[in-house]
Amino acid sequence: MDVQEIRVADFQADFMDEANPVVAIFGAKGSGKTYIGTLFALSQAAKGGQGLIMLNTLQQARDIFRQNIEPMLKELQWPFEFNEQQLILKIWDSRIHLRSAEKDVVKRIESIEYQWGWADEASYYTPEAMTTFMSRIRKGKALKRITSMPDEPDSFIYRHLEARDETRLHEVSLADNPDPTFRDRYTKELKATYSGAQLDRYLYGKRVSLAGMGIFHVLPDMRGAFPVDPAQEIVLSWDFNVAYRAVTAWQQVGRGEDGQPIVACVWSRQMVEPTVAD
Repeated sequence: MDVQEIRVADFQADFMDEANPVVAIFGAKGSGKTYIGTLFALSQAAKGGQGLIMLNTLQQARDIFRQNIEPMLKELQWPFEFNEQQLILKIWDSRIHLRSAEKDVVKRIESIEYQWGWADEASYYTPEAMTTFMSRIRKGKALKRITSMPDEPDSFIYRHLEARDETRLHEVSLADNPDPTFRDRYTKELKATYSGAQLDRYLYGKRVSLAGMGIFHVLPDMRGAFPVDPAQEIVLSWDFNVAYRAVTAWQQVGRGEDGQPIVACVWSRQMVEPTVAD
């Protein structure tokens, strides 16, 4: 198996082309973003030098190595060493740093220069993390590659990339995945799971706002099953560990055969305002 012999879709070929200094793919679930990112990273590793792979969190950095990079290295039968504590991957004469976009971690690369970089799930980065990533890729051809799920239409990430004349931005759907078997199977799965704006984003790769939809997924046949009862006590739950913050309302809707209360979510919203008071 040779990286150069692998067949890819046109947008993925653009991602691999070294004539393009900045290429971004914002695509639906299963559209082939992580696959082509892995392929790009290994194709650059074959040329030597130092590269950067950035993920949203350190755990995601470890996951992408185990789930995507390591299996492809073994399939290629390339020799490699991976230091899981330092998150440094060595392939022949190449050295790849796997890093997260978390504030305390991203600062550690501010003095390091890279010849190429791949930022995955970039729409979850802060603007500062994205700026740091772009500024550290500056040696040689300085190839910058960005992949992510679609974001809110007014997200900073689109403005950040579209302000650069050299950026090639691809927005793709699951239908653009070159594997028809996977594409057809996963399309059915997404249609059975999501609807409305969520389906537009996850299946078709559209820029849509999910604000105000509620953070919890509700099956289509369950929506509206438990309307708010003004005569019953309402318990509000605030979740600050999600983006965006979520508030949900819960009420007792009955009792089970064992006499225990049955509680249901009767209302939920996402909060895009900058403060809790808002």
